[in-house]
Amino acid sequence: MYKLVLCFLLLALQISYAETRVRRSFSKNPVYAADTLRVSLHIDLDSVPAALIINEYLPEGLVFMQASWNNKVFQPLRQGNQLKWLFAALGTQPSSGILSYSLQLDESRPLRLEFFGTFESSLGRMLPIDGDWELLANMPKLETPAFFPESGTVFEEELLVSIQSSGAADEEIYFCLGDWRYWQNWQPYQGPFYIRHSEQVTAELWHEASQSNIEARSEYWRRCAYSLQWQSGWNLLGLPLILPANEWEKLAGEEIRELDCEAAPAFWLYASKAGSLRLCGLEPIMRGLPASAKPQWQLITPQGLEALHAASGLFYEWRQQAFRRTELLLPGKSYYAWIPQSGIGH
Repeated sequence: MYKLVLCFLLLALQISYAETRVRRSFSKNPVYAADTLRVSLHIDLDSVPAALIINEYLPEGLVFMQASWNNKVFQPLRQGNQLKWLFAALGTQPSSGILSYSLQLDESRPLRLEFFGTFESSLGRMLPIDGDWELLANMPKLETPAFFPESGTVFEEELLVSIQSSGAADEEIYFCLGDWRYWQNWQPYQGPFYIRHSEQVTAELWHEASQSNIEARSEYWRRCAYSLQWQSGWNLLGLPLILPANEWEKLAGEEIRELDCEAAPAFWLYASKAGSLRLCGLEPIMRGLPASAKPQWQLITPQGLEALHAASGLFYEWRQQAFRRTELLLPGKSYYAWIPQSGIGH
């Protein structure tokens, strides 16, 4: 029975200690040369131990000035870059509160300063201080890269794009066409370049000395035309371009008996005889099969004016008044398809 009670008390002490927390916060971030920084250690004790030790290890480039406990002077023991505060019954007693200290930045070069600290009570366990830990010092105020021409520009054949920055010697520009999340899409910017499709261009200004960056994005739209073709009877068609309202109105001609526009860009069209119609619109930035396609049967419309080869999945087109399997996906048509998860993309 005595052992059970002892185990229960030890477990209770461990649980109580686990809820004790010391959290660090900075008065400002980033800081610059000669700035004064106030660091606050928020001590939250679940129970009051007989003693508490707080250790902070300062990164280089910071000069300690003074410290206080609940707004009263409480200087630490100092050894190198280590600051140590001892809370005990015969002196400053342990309790919940704010231990703060001030520092001055004694550096002019860009730095990323990392703080580390621990706390230990009379229970004998040492735990890290959480909260803020990285301080940015003397970070340059980077200017957002500027695109020329401006975002939203519409072109027809090709467009010359340039990216400009402040031109500092220690800055580099990288850019990406397509999905910015994949590193293989990125390349160093070496001067103006041409684009021949609708594109989202992402530019990153990289400052090597501070290991910092800033990004900007711009969208450019290619205006193009295509011929929407149909056969007599029912046709399962689709819109590979982004059409303005006046282009949609062209589909209300005499030869078309029924048109369900609610399913755009995929729709059924009934015509008394074969025909075609020239439509003008904007090429989508995201081309190919829609990224939202799911591994299930669905009606899809390939985007863009390039024919696609269905490398995976099942695709059925409406041809000669019946559904027939196909591997060639043409612009201006829609398909019932089953696409495996690995085959979804652009």
